Amino acid sequence: MRANSNLSSRSAVAFAMLLWLGAAAWPASARADGAALRAAVLPFEAPHADAELQPLGKALADMLATDLSNSRDLVLVERERLAALKQEIALGRSGAVDRATAARAGKLLGAELLIVGRLTAARPKLRIDARAVSAESGEVVATASAEGTVDTFFDVERELATRLLDALGATLAPLARMKLRKPATRSLSAALAYGRALDAHDRGDSAAARKALSAAVAADPGFAAAKARLDALQKRVEALEARTEAVETAGGRILRPSHPVDHLHNADIASGRGEHERAVEDLRAVWKERPASVQAATLWARLPARLDAKAPPAARAWIAVARALRTPGEAALGLAPEVRADPKTAAARAAAWFRLLALRAAPTKRLAAEERREASWLGARLATFTEDREVF
Repeated sequence: MRANSNLSSRSAVAFAMLLWLGAAAWPASARADGAALRAAVLPFEAPHADAELQPLGKALADMLATDLSNSRDLVLVERERLAALKQEIALGRSGAVDRATAARAGKLLGAELLIVGRLTAARPKLRIDARAVSAESGEVVATASAEGTVDTFFDVERELATRLLDALGATLAPLARMKLRKPATRSLSAALAYGRALDAHDRGDSAAARKALSAAVAADPGFAAAKARLDALQKRVEALEARTEAVETAGGRILRPSHPVDHLHNADIASGRGEHERAVEDLRAVWKERPASVQAATLWARLPARLDAKAPPAARAWIAVARALRTPGEAALGLAPEVRADPKTAAARAAAWFRLLALRAAPTKRLAAEERREASWLGARLATFTEDREVF
């Protein structure tokens, strides 16, 4: 097995220069403050892979993230947070990441370094190309490639991880290097099933994810990552079933709310029954964990205005906007441009969020090109307010 740095195009020269300049100027271990870099490994594209091998793209990206985390110079972003990119950013089939996209992705993920890659697989050959992109500048700071056979995919992935870490200047302790030599699985069937499970998870299909994870564990009982995901999924399903049973026996209310969504559910039921004080208690519980909640403000707007004094001070601007709109979806589309032009104040930010959610909810064909650009701008602008990161 060997790395092939010949990209068979004129871009090879550019990549080589960026690798030489970027890696020399900014190795992962050369942070001025000595802190580790936060990195995110995006799912690998596999446009030139055989249909049956397509799932390897996500499986190998997940394995690479695990291997890169062995370096003390890198802190990997959890895979679950990558869902934000699927909703907010179109990275494109080519896997290209321009400067604006990289900056926005970095803000959404809290990452300074993005790892993007492409898998080419046609039996018996397998090749993986990866690039490390600076979220701040959009520049390629390191590249690595590895190739081999489909049946030895685990060797190809490990070689890629080693070369990418070397290109970044990241260090590996002796024990960490030993971990890197141990593959997650040597079973191609298990890896393909694992990739299908990750894809099903990304689509929100828990049943398909559980089936695929079970197949991966059956193919390789020692596949720790697959077993861990299967166990976590089963626990979530069991917890959901228990909560469903509790709701059914409590007239629709969740007896032991443990998440802001639970309190929103209870507040909705309470306001519908005219139990305003109970709704206030639940909505205040939401704002304790989610200071910026469009749904909580919308529900509160259904309560008598005399109760607004009981709302947390930081939530009152959101409630005022919700009361003014009354029907946030359609009415928010008519918000005055000057209100959302520069959402720095709490009131303007609340209005901007309502506007953004209304734009996203509207059918694309109803939006003018200017409105689509506005939705993109608002998303990027509001992403800079870390206190609103989990607006819902």
